[in-house]
Amino acid sequence: MSSDQQDKFARVTSILALLIALGAVAVPYWQQSSQFEAQQRENLNVLLNSTVNGPLRLTGHNFGEMGQVVQMPWKLIVSNTGNRQLSIINKRISFGETPDSQYYTGIDGGIFTQGYKPIDLPIKLEAGESQSYYIYVGAIVPAKVYEILYGLNEGKPVMDREAMKALGEEGIDIYGNPVKYLDHGNDKFLIEFKSVDKSPTFWVNLFTGGGNRFYGAAAKYSISPESVL
Repeated sequence: MSSDQQDKFARVTSILALLIALGAVAVPYWQQSSQFEAQQRENLNVLLNSTVNGPLRLTGHNFGEMGQVVQMPWKLIVSNTGNRQLSIINKRISFGETPDSQYYTGIDGGIFTQGYKPIDLPIKLEAGESQSYYIYVGAIVPAKVYEILYGLNEGKPVMDREAMKALGEEGIDIYGNPVKYLDHGNDKFLIEFKSVDKSPTFWVNLFTGGGNRFYGAAAKYSISPESVL
């Protein structure tokens, strides 16, 4: 092998050794950096459950022919599945096909403890912590529905099950969908839906101090899985 070839071989060998050395340093650094980013990333699961037999709230928000707003307590479960503390600093309730579809006055009735005591944001969650609350979701119901519920409201809260029974006896549900009511005595009844033309999907958008938005969605007769944007 000539001296030029030896020099060229030595240079190539040196470059390869340098690249291997750099790789040996870069790979652990990249792994540590990725692990650090994963540890710092916020993750929040949001579940909204509409099957709650809680007190309804009749509001004064009247939309004329569209109807009036009745606020229903739905269970809100939030779980911090990340590796760091996070703070929920703001919320927004909307309805429609997407989280940003539609909003109206009275749709957000506030957030409450399990004992129905109002609470204010922010809500802080440690890593791995879960909390349950009630959130009042306002639905626009037909005038006939509102009148029936108003008739039940004689100085005491109207419970969801009580409202369902009274409306069922009139052949409708809270949205005005036609139903068949079957009384089995001893305060037992069965409601059979003829059709569900109205059952809007509501979205609870939660905003964190880290600048992220997480949301859960549900309709009166279904629960959607948690999601994140």
